[in-house]
Amino acid sequence: MDVVKKNIAALNGTVEIDSAEGYGMKVSVRLPLTLAIMDGMSVGVGEEVYILPLSSVVESFQVKADAVSTVGQGSQLVRSG
Repeated sequence: MDVVKKNIAALNGTVEIDSAEGYGMKVSVRLPLTLAIMDGMSVGVGEEVYILPLSSVVESFQVKADAVSTVGQGSQLVRSG
């Protein structure tokens, strides 16, 4: 968590952690509004949606159904080439 906090602080943001035994914990991350205007790419993984900074995207492609294989324990992979 310390690495995450340092990286968020480098963006001029803050991280607050509240916890209570037997109740769980709450993590609040606050980032400056200027980060909201960065170009990003929306990526869905299972039920989750992530936004990747476009400056970090090297390549993207549309997956064709016949390029997907199921391997051990139901995991899926995409064949390239």
